[in-house]
Amino acid sequence: MEDPLVRKFQRLTPAMALADVRVALGAPTTESVAADGRMLWWYVYGPQGFVTWRLAFDRASGLTEVEQVLTETRFKRIEPGWSRDQVLEFIGPPRITERYPALGETVMVWRYQDRSYNKFLNVYLDTEGRVKRFDLQQEQSAP
Repeated sequence: MEDPLVRKFQRLTPAMALADVRVALGAPTTESVAADGRMLWWYVYGPQGFVTWRLAFDRASGLTEVEQVLTETRFKRIEPGWSRDQVLEFIGPPRITERYPALGETVMVWRYQDRSYNKFLNVYLDTEGRVKRFDLQQEQSAP
């Protein structure tokens, strides 16, 4: 059986106007502007954000991209040296951000599902806000 949430996003069409998308989906969880000037809408779903849909709009031509961004395939495209803003533009707002001054690191964490497993993406930033590394961890269940 197909997920009704997925079906909802699959009904969107290229070049759809912002107003029409807002009618179809409601207000986004958050909005931002990409480095190239495109408007980005983020729809975060699930307890503590298992699914995040990223919609990109070109001001002249409307909707240009619709993608569920919390996937391991997408995470593997993150590269050391990316800025914090590049990561946020790529996969959206994190679940939490923790700072570790003694280590000279900030860690941004996203929670997602891979098949039936709950997992975390941890992105480690240096003091300049650049990606040092990232890792994927399976969520530990209470015994």
